[in-house]
Amino acid sequence: ALPIWSIRFAKEVPGVRSIIANDFSSKAVDLIRRNVQFNDVGHLVTPSLSDARMRMYEHREAKERFDVIDLDPYGSPSIFLDAAVQAVSEGGLLCVTCTDMAVMAGNSGETCYSKYGAMSIKARFCHVMALRIILHSLDLRANCYQRYIVPLLSISADFYIRVFVRVFTGQAKVKSSASKQALVYNCTGCGTFHLQRMGKMTSHGTNFKYSAG
Repeated sequence: ALPIWSIRFAKEVPGVRSIIANDFSSKAVDLIRRNVQFNDVGHLVTPSLSDARMRMYEHREAKERFDVIDLDPYGSPSIFLDAAVQAVSEGGLLCVTCTDMAVMAGNSGETCYSKYGAMSIKARFCHVMALRIILHSLDLRANCYQRYIVPLLSISADFYIRVFVRVFTGQAKVKSSASKQALVYNCTGCGTFHLQRMGKMTSHGTNFKYSAG
């Protein structure tokens, strides 16, 4: 959890058993310790100085997973997503903040592709697309481990976006992930757009058939 959120979680959320407040900066962790002591939540909050990815990879086993993971790095969270989708518990909550809106809103499509696996485009709906890009990236990474996401809340405000998703495991649901993805064709003149689905799921009684869109 983030330093400031960890304090609030400890003081305001009932039923919390333990919280790890992690940062890669020794100065930041010193401030975390001071805040933990000042707010008298040392019995709940553990300051941690480590690479967040390695910290999460250490908790990939089912019994070691976190109920909630909150990612709010400076800039892009892309390098943390793979570890996060593995380290959150079954049905657990994953919160992700992206502050690299210039990349996600179409100013640098090639950079967006390298980080999130999708090309951003300049359009009137760029902020909505940015939300869909991070959801796509989370689902794509989760699918590698037979997991999938269920979005709960998506926010676009000022210079950042923030999404809240639950993560589950299920091969059948993973197979349907392609049917939720699409290519966007956008007219730079009038702004009209068209969606071409990546996959298609059709039902035959209690069975489902999956094919290209």
